[in-house]
Amino acid sequence: MPESGGEQRRRGNRNHAQAGDPASRLMKWAIVIAVATIVVAIGSCLASWMAWYSFKAQRDDARQLLQAQIASELNREFDSKEMRRARRVLASELLTRSANASDYRVFDFFDRVATYQHDQRIDGVTIYEAFSYYVVRYWLASRDTVKGFRRDQGDDQYHMGFEDLSDWMLSQEAGVRGRTVNDVAPSAREIDRFLHEEAALVE
Repeated sequence: MPESGGEQRRRGNRNHAQAGDPASRLMKWAIVIAVATIVVAIGSCLASWMAWYSFKAQRDDARQLLQAQIASELNREFDSKEMRRARRVLASELLTRSANASDYRVFDFFDRVATYQHDQRIDGVTIYEAFSYYVVRYWLASRDTVKGFRRDQGDDQYHMGFEDLSDWMLSQEAGVRGRTVNDVAPSAREIDRFLHEEAALVE
């Protein structure tokens, strides 16, 4: 029995659809592969970022721990028997307006603190809170002695770290208080009282 025109058209459409299936499937697979590639790339980037963030967090934790250890060691050294003796001797000599100091360990200590700050081995806030009271007053009390020593040695770099540290600490305090460095610098009377306190240290 001959097929009607409608049946012939439907069969033709089916044949056309079947003939187009391979290309359609190929396109779908290409889309799937492209999407999968994007997902893998995003996952790789995310994994790399997480690894970097974890490494950075561990490094920051290690640096903070090291800074805390250094700060603790500096505090312990500054309050040790040997350093208290050196502070007492230096303060006594400064009270007599002696042009020379017999013991430079206090200056050397503050030079080392300045180096640690410069090398970022200890943060500025910790240094300021722990030593600003002593650094500023010792520098103002001893700067003529240090500068005389520099002239005698022909070297302006002696204890420059100590001087720079004192200047930085005064600038920090002035900034916090909204005043000038001269306004926040301790007076001669305050320095004298400080030296008497240090000269009376016991071991």
